[in-house]
Amino acid sequence: MRNGSTWLSFLALTTVVAGQDFSPFMPDSRKLFGTVPGYAHTFGIAFDSTTVEGGITTFHNYMNVRDTLTASSCLWWGGDHCYKQDQPTWAGRRIEADAAGVHTFFNRWEEPVTLQFSTVPGSQTLIYADDQEQFLLSYEGESEGSVLGLAENLRHWKVLHQDLGGQPINSALNDAPVLVGQTVGLISFFRIDSFPLVLQPVELVGQSEPPLGLHAITPAFLNDFQPGDEIQVHDYAYYNMGPPWQNEDIYRKWVILARTDSPTEVIYNCIVTVYNVDSATETTAPSTLTFSKADVIAAIPFDRYNGTQSWLGMRDYCGIPLWTYRTDNGPGLGYCEEENCWGPFDTNGPPPQGETIRVGGLGTFLSGTSLTAPEGYSTSIGVVYFKKNGVSCMDEVVLSTSDLGLAPGGVMVFPSPADESFNYRSSTAVTFLEALDSQGRSVALLPSAGSSGHVDTEGWPAGFYLLRFGLPDGNSVLRRLVVSR
Repeated sequence: MRNGSTWLSFLALTTVVAGQDFSPFMPDSRKLFGTVPGYAHTFGIAFDSTTVEGGITTFHNYMNVRDTLTASSCLWWGGDHCYKQDQPTWAGRRIEADAAGVHTFFNRWEEPVTLQFSTVPGSQTLIYADDQEQFLLSYEGESEGSVLGLAENLRHWKVLHQDLGGQPINSALNDAPVLVGQTVGLISFFRIDSFPLVLQPVELVGQSEPPLGLHAITPAFLNDFQPGDEIQVHDYAYYNMGPPWQNEDIYRKWVILARTDSPTEVIYNCIVTVYNVDSATETTAPSTLTFSKADVIAAIPFDRYNGTQSWLGMRDYCGIPLWTYRTDNGPGLGYCEEENCWGPFDTNGPPPQGETIRVGGLGTFLSGTSLTAPEGYSTSIGVVYFKKNGVSCMDEVVLSTSDLGLAPGGVMVFPSPADESFNYRSSTAVTFLEALDSQGRSVALLPSAGSSGHVDTEGWPAGFYLLRFGLPDGNSVLRRLVVSR
């Protein structure tokens, strides 16, 4: 099993927790599985209820909302109908377990998919068969290992996909592992919902108890940076009928200088540069960012429908794989607990439309809402550029002097942070340019600098600098500059 420690930030527990004795599921199981390879999509599991009858324990696994309307006795806005929340998830509509540990899953067509989890050496038991193919579960043995940082005893099986004559069929499930831990339970498995039309291995990437892997999304998980990282966002808002001061068009860029972790939060010392397009101003200043490790934005099951449709998976950002959590606003739906269904309710006008994409390691990557009404609005905030682990992605927005405009005596320095050089422009010729480091020591002095120029910073240590521009009237203008490497 792949170790997800590169991408996950909640890897604790290094000793076996007492308990489960190789049971794949418990009534309070909350697990997150990802498609293999790459975790491009994840599936949660959290049972709505568990019933016991005739020696059979049934785990009821309803999470998704059916896309057709059904009759309802609940009072809905606009009609007596609702969307039933009874579509099966990846693990099927329900799971039945008998006293011998045989687990039977049911796909969308109510066909049984049975796993006996036999531990007899060399045993092969039938999972599923039709008139063309069969799937068997072959026991491989027991070993000690590690699951998401937890020391664990493991039982290994593999799936055999064959034709009815016993010849192997080359598919994604042939020889795919089925893995169960003594305390963790089910670890490696495959999708049941559309089986056998869809043959998709999945593996555990998080669970709530004991807490392992990706089990919660927190502000600290999303805003996970290291010194040298950079990120620039565009913050935009326009209100059709609102006061002008509610509108906004701002670019903000943070350069991470230092990181401090505590048990409850992560703190960053950084430099923030703000370009305000509306006011034609630019500022650069030290700043501190603090993000909680305890506040929970979302938890397993991330894909449970709660009026908002959500999705979680791994996506590539310029060669960097990062967890991506997307939520789409629901179209004004309310929940009826008695019938386990969703129906339209009065939102006192059209509901806002929008989506939010959060990325582990980048924060809020894109969030936008809009309301189509005379007094409507449109807002958005999104990442336009970042540098992470030395890799730059997308295009940094650097506003030029002509973009912002310069008042008399105005001086602009860009880009800041600078790497090997920076530019400056002034409304008047400057008589000199002096650069001071954070200790107030002069590191460069350029006489008769002119009204614009290009300054090489090669050899300057990374850090915070103060630039002093001399003006013809004898005064001077100060500007801040960050040099990063």
